[in-house]
Amino acid sequence: MSTATLDAVFCRETFWRDQIRVSTNVVAELFLERGWRCTWLTSPVTLTRRWWRPGPHRRRLAMWRAGGHTTSDRVFEYAPAVPVTWSWRPVLRSAWLGRNALRLACPSLPRVLARQRLPERPRVLWIGSLPMASALAAIPAERTAYHAHDLFMDYPGAPPQLRAVERWVVERVDAVFATSAEIRDALVARYGAPHDKVHLLGHGVHLDRYGPAPEPPELIGIARPRAVIVGTLDEVDASLLARLMRHRPDLSVVCIGPGGAALRRLSPRLHLLGPRANEDVPPYLLHADVGLILYALGRDRDRRAGCNPMKLYEYAAAGLPVVTTWLPAYAGTGAPVLSGRTAEELDRGLDEALAAPAAHRRRMRAFAAGHGWDAKYDFICERLGL
Repeated sequence: MSTATLDAVFCRETFWRDQIRVSTNVVAELFLERGWRCTWLTSPVTLTRRWWRPGPHRRRLAMWRAGGHTTSDRVFEYAPAVPVTWSWRPVLRSAWLGRNALRLACPSLPRVLARQRLPERPRVLWIGSLPMASALAAIPAERTAYHAHDLFMDYPGAPPQLRAVERWVVERVDAVFATSAEIRDALVARYGAPHDKVHLLGHGVHLDRYGPAPEPPELIGIARPRAVIVGTLDEVDASLLARLMRHRPDLSVVCIGPGGAALRRLSPRLHLLGPRANEDVPPYLLHADVGLILYALGRDRDRRAGCNPMKLYEYAAAGLPVVTTWLPAYAGTGAPVLSGRTAEELDRGLDEALAAPAAHRRRMRAFAAGHGWDAKYDFICERLGL
């Protein structure tokens, strides 16, 4: 493949460098590491968003006015501008808008790419979320992919028009990459997609980041045993966490990520450190004793039905025993987690994790070894015929 053809466009609502690194970020990084030029399209500026207030919409407006910018790691990041874009709001949830919103961008997306001396027809167009699906109609690409990272139709309150948009995406792209077997199987069943078009990509971890590392200074004064929670902290079930801390009065909990207002008053043994760059997280995990994934119980049938948390693989690479709310994906991956469908089962899982840490560490590291990100790049290229 000629290097002149190595151009890829990735579409996701988040910024290229945000407080949470999503799976589409990781895929784009894999392409970057192998010499591709990458464009990152974030949510568009619209007349219906409060771009006049400080915050992310104001940042997107500035990005659009500047014509985009190239980041320090060679990614061209851009926020399109459209009159309106698709959303779950009643007046904006039409399937037509979901398929066409980005065709209304001013200037047009092919024109924006041409200004950056990027091809109007990139080699790969990667759709990382359904609100950005209309990029398929706006950017003519050689190969197209849909990164199905959740069962959006199972979210409470999902509008029926969402199914029409997702069906259109699944039918139009060259390949679908699902992050869990539950998502893969649901897309095949719901839309009649061919089995050889919908692939299980899963999630992974950069194994080389989990070698020996010094203890972060912020942890030195925090008593052990230490549990760690990484990710969007507002998604943590505060009542489950409070119960675990009452069950184990010796446990300290370290939280890394944005949000967490509901957790602040749980206990003086809970430490909110705020967001960290993903590459800075491994030392915090290597110097913890257990990893926690605490979503609300019972949501495995709707909001979390297709969830396969990336943090599981990061915990595993650090050799952490994982105590987690039960998710269907664990059965398919064979993850050796200590999962619970009830609060009492989570209590017992935490006791087991802390009672026999060495055995759990060996099992988790062995599990992580089979899920390195590098092999997944080759898998994507093979399935897209690159």
